[in-house]
Amino acid sequence: MTLGGAAAEARMLSDLAASLRPGARVLDAGSGTGALSRHIKSMCPEVELTMADLSSAMLEQAADVTASRVVADVQTLPFRAGKFDVVVSSWVIETVPEPARAVAEYLRVLTQEGRLFYTFCSRPVSTRGLFRTLPLRAIVRTCFAGHFLPKDQTAWHECASSHRFTFDEGLTTEIALSKCCAVDATWTPGLTMGHAQPRLWA
Repeated sequence: MTLGGAAAEARMLSDLAASLRPGARVLDAGSGTGALSRHIKSMCPEVELTMADLSSAMLEQAADVTASRVVADVQTLPFRAGKFDVVVSSWVIETVPEPARAVAEYLRVLTQEGRLFYTFCSRPVSTRGLFRTLPLRAIVRTCFAGHFLPKDQTAWHECASSHRFTFDEGLTTEIALSKCCAVDATWTPGLTMGHAQPRLWA
């Protein structure tokens, strides 16, 4: 994410720096060409890193990163429950059909003491934010196939070990969750959620 995502990425990297330790099992879910994985390895070279992406071609572009590589859909991760100490996912959930299911999968593969950090394109809440970010949202939708998840339909669980920060007029979000967090992975675009019709994509 190069268009307005720097603040959210900086927050996520700060969270990662506090969570990484030698020997930690880390999953970069939706790793793409390995940009985030390279950051992880530069911060703590001794982590046991796994890169998962739906595209084998993307994973091949990260041949320089010392990591295990798995071709996988983040919505159905092929890992046992509790396998990873840290799961990180950068600009991924807004590109899949079922974002909440992806987050539920991230939590499933965490250890009991594990931490999950993810960034995504979010839909500004205020009219001012919607107006000011309209050109950028159009570019992201057109060039990066990125959608914008509304706050009230984002996989989220508020507790003492979670946090959510929004940046760029509400256009980007970083969320941290723990194993104790539970998200509803049953809803999909087009299904009713409570009394409202979900508008997952902005």
